[in-house]
Amino acid sequence: MNDSEYIKTISNFIKSMKYDDIKWMEKMINHHEMALTMAEEAIAKTERNELKLLAENIIKTQTKEINQMKAWIKEWS
Repeated sequence: MNDSEYIKTISNFIKSMKYDDIKWMEKMINHHEMALTMAEEAIAKTERNELKLLAENIIKTQTKEINQMKAWIKEWS
């Protein structure tokens, strides 16, 4: 394998890794968005302060994670 073929092989490998990473993040974003919906429902319906606090923390952390993954998808696509 010459240098040109090697570089092409490595390049294709890297592209395939990014594709898998992006697909995984897209699925994780959907998963997190479902968690946000559930957390909002919990805040609206529960009378337990502990659950409201947990739901608020889920919204805070998973919103941050969604934004990070969206930024990476944009950067890596």
